[in-house]
Amino acid sequence: MKVGKDAGVARILVTGDLQQDRREAAGSSTQNPKHAGMGALVTPRHVITCAHVVNVALGRARTDTRPPGRPVQVVFPLSSDPGAAVPADVIKWYAIDHKETPDVAVLELGADAPKSVGVATFGLVRSPLDADELSVFGTLSGQAGLNYVSTNFVGPTKGAQVQLAPHVRNINPGITPKLEKDANLIKGGFSGAAVWDVSRDAAIGMVTAHNSDVDDIAYMIPAGRLLQAWPDLPTETRRLPRSFDAIWSALAIILFASMFFLFLANRRTIEGRPDILSPFWGLHVYAFLGTNVSCLWFAHAKDFKLHDWASRVPRFLAIPIDRGSLAAKLSAVLTLLFLVLVPLVIEAHFVDVLNNRGKVYIYPEQFGYTAAELKSCIPRETPLCPHADAGLYSTVKPRPPASGGFWDNAYHYGGDKNGTTVTFFPILQPLVLQGLALVALLIQIAAFVRTFWRGDWSPFRRKTWGNPRQYWGGATLYRRCLLPSNRASHAPAELKDAAVTKSRQ
Repeated sequence: MKVGKDAGVARILVTGDLQQDRREAAGSSTQNPKHAGMGALVTPRHVITCAHVVNVALGRARTDTRPPGRPVQVVFPLSSDPGAAVPADVIKWYAIDHKETPDVAVLELGADAPKSVGVATFGLVRSPLDADELSVFGTLSGQAGLNYVSTNFVGPTKGAQVQLAPHVRNINPGITPKLEKDANLIKGGFSGAAVWDVSRDAAIGMVTAHNSDVDDIAYMIPAGRLLQAWPDLPTETRRLPRSFDAIWSALAIILFASMFFLFLANRRTIEGRPDILSPFWGLHVYAFLGTNVSCLWFAHAKDFKLHDWASRVPRFLAIPIDRGSLAAKLSAVLTLLFLVLVPLVIEAHFVDVLNNRGKVYIYPEQFGYTAAELKSCIPRETPLCPHADAGLYSTVKPRPPASGGFWDNAYHYGGDKNGTTVTFFPILQPLVLQGLALVALLIQIAAFVRTFWRGDWSPFRRKTWGNPRQYWGGATLYRRCLLPSNRASHAPAELKDAAVTKSRQ
C-alpha cells in the first residue's frame, strides 16, 4: 500500500461516448480527451476533488452550479490496475460560487478502492508554512503523461484560496520529456490534486485554479476549508514545527547520554563506597529532560494519529526513512528501546538509591546541637551530622534558642565521607523529583497507547474545531502537548486582497 505523496492519487475521467474517445485518442499519441482532473482518495470509498472537475467530467460548463445527477468515472493511476474505472456518485457539492467553501465535491465510490492505492493524509498545519516545498501529481489537459510538479507555499489570498509560488524544480523530468518546458507549471488538468508538503508528511490542500495571466501562479484550497466543507474528512492536526524531529532527537540523546554516564559513575567507588551523588544528579536530569522527551513523543504520536505505529514515533535525527517501511519500523523500535526505555530503567535504579542508600545530614549548630552530642558526624571544618528526625521526608525541630533552617544550606544529602554530600531540601526535593518522574512515566504510557492503539479517541476529546480557515498560527510545544485542544488557531479571514484574474482549470 502506498504512503506519502504517492498515496490516494485519483484521476477523474470524462464520462461520454467511449467509442468517440477512442477515435479521438487514436488521432494523436499525446491527446487524452478522457481526462477531466485529479482527485484524492481520503477513505477507501471517498474521493475529494473540485466541483468544476465534476462539471468537466459530465460535459457541463465549468461554472455550472447545479448539483450533478450522474456518476463520474474514477481511476487510480498509481495503483496495481491503473486502467480500471470505478463509478462514483457526488455526495457533497459546493459550487464555484459558494461563499465559504467554493469549488469542492466529495465522491462516493461504488466499491472500495484497491488497497494498493493507499489513502491521502490531509494535515491541518498550525505552524508557519512560509516557503515550504510542495509536491503535486497530475497531468496537463490534453496530455497523456502524468508528472510530479514542485512548488512553494506563498500565503493566503482573498477568500478560501492560498497562493502557490513559482515552481522551484521538476521532481521527475524524465516522465514527460516532450513536455519539459511545461513540466514545472501547474495548469489546467491539475485541479483536484492533493498538495503534498514534503517536510510535514501531509497534504495541506487541493489544487483548484491557476492565474490565467501569470503562468507561475496557482491556487489551492487549504485542508481546513476542505474539512469545513466535509466534516468527515480524515485529518491530522499538525501542531509541531518542521524542526521537531531534530529537537526531539537532541533532547533524547542528551537524556540517554547523561543518564548512562551517571549510571556508570554510580558503579564506581569512592573510598570503597559507591558514588551516591551520581544517582542524585540523575534524578534532576530525568525530572527535566525525561518529562520533556515524553511530552514531545506524546505530541508527535497525536499529530500522526492516522499513520501506522512506526510513524508515530519521532524519527531519530530526522533520518528520511520511508514511512511504513521495514527500516522505519526497526528505527522506531531502536528509538523507543534506547532513548525511552533505557533512561526509564536507569531512573528506577536512581529512585531506589535515593530512598535506600543515601543519608540526610544537618549542620548541628543551626539546630542547637553539637557534633559530639549527635555522633557519627562527617569530619570536616564544619561537621555534618545525622539526626533521628533528619530524613528524606522529615525535618528536624530546632532546640531553642536555635532557629534551625531549610533554605539556608541547613541539610545535606549523600554518602558518609567528606566531599560526598550536597545541599538538600527535605520533603520538597524528593517529592518534586519523584513526582516529575511519575509524570514522565504517565505521559510515556499515554504516548505508548497513542502509538500502538488505532482506536478512536473522539470520546475523550472535545470536537471544537472552531473556524478552520487557516491553520498556520504558532503555539508552544508545552501548550500543544499538555493542553491537547483541537481548537484551531484563527488567522484573519482575508489577509490580503489579491486582485488577480483566475481561470478555473
